[in-house]
Amino acid sequence: MYTRPAAGSDLVTSDGPRRNDRHTPASPGIMDIIERLESQVVAGRRVMGKVMIDENEFFLLLDQLRQAVPAELHQARRVIQQRQEIILGAQDEAERVVATARERAEYLLSERGLTAEARYVGENVLRHAHDNADSAMIEMKRFAQQMLDDVEAAMNRNLSEIAEARSRLSD
Repeated sequence: MYTRPAAGSDLVTSDGPRRNDRHTPASPGIMDIIERLESQVVAGRRVMGKVMIDENEFFLLLDQLRQAVPAELHQARRVIQQRQEIILGAQDEAERVVATARERAEYLLSERGLTAEARYVGENVLRHAHDNADSAMIEMKRFAQQMLDDVEAAMNRNLSEIAEARSRLSD
């Protein structure tokens, strides 16, 4: 339901305000044409419960509406087709991913696949074991060197004490 707007103001509908200047003269959309038709009725002269509007403007807008409907339907069909193409592309990609996963699972479950996978895992375990053994050997050598250094220092101290004791005995 419309109320008559003041000159130059926005149209007011039951679902909120609408702008009079939203349409573009080059290619008005359906809603723009409908708003212009509504503004014709709102701005029309009232006589005994009837509204008088400009007949030429009314038919011009009606012709524009007839032209706009097929164009907007074509646009909607194009959007729907693009959406379907995107969905089909996504489904194809999902099927490829599932097929690849299925092939990988079958390979792993086959004897050859299990053997290859076991060999790969075994080689990794051996490589880590060798790396750990090398690290442990280096650490053991450092520890042994430190212990020998400590023993040597203690022996040198003991030899010094023995030499001091002999020298005191000789005096």
